[in-house]
Amino acid sequence: MRKEKGACYICGKTATTTEHVPPKCFFPEKKDIGDVKDYRQQLITIPSCNEHNLKKSKDDEYAWFIIVSHFQNVSVAQTHSNTKIARAMLRNPILENLYKPHVPASVDGMATIATIVDGKRFFNAMDHISRGVYYHHFNTIYSGTLNILVPSFVYMDDPDCQGKNEQMNQWEATSSEVLQDYPIYGANPEIFHYQVVQSSQTQITALRLVFYSGFIVDVCMNGS
Repeated sequence: MRKEKGACYICGKTATTTEHVPPKCFFPEKKDIGDVKDYRQQLITIPSCNEHNLKKSKDDEYAWFIIVSHFQNVSVAQTHSNTKIARAMLRNPILENLYKPHVPASVDGMATIATIVDGKRFFNAMDHISRGVYYHHFNTIYSGTLNILVPSFVYMDDPDCQGKNEQMNQWEATSSEVLQDYPIYGANPEIFHYQVVQSSQTQITALRLVFYSGFIVDVCMNGS
């Protein structure tokens, strides 16, 4: 399906709004990080209908909460997290539940916590972002299924935790090697950038979405 002016990036219906990809909440405001840089310039926007924009805003916010708290992010993410999350929780204390339940964890010998992720909400947000990036990059609606892998996550409650985590690490290493020579897209790469490779022979498209230079999401698209 070719993109037409005013057509929703997912369903192709008449667009009633414009959506940011990733959502605008992912990009810090100056009041949250100081007068360092304006990260809300030249954001990716695409046409959308209400169903595929406004109705998922809560999942977008949830995904941001999870991503911005990742320990491998750059310092601007930590500042963004400390200020915006603290302000949001002060305004709405129920948001503290977003980090519950959690379990003790250790990273390089440093004590921290691991949050148990609501996969349905998180992957719904990633599905929309992936389709939005595809639409923006290829000028085409992607209507097929997605295989979304998150190397930044760790399986902890699966019978084959070790096997799945090893598989994820192998995929991340292979993906990094394949994409290392491909260009990076995004006007604010410290906050978000993506890489893309498409095979004309297999009709497979691989996307790598990188948030805050530390949180990685790999997406495999088969067909169109």
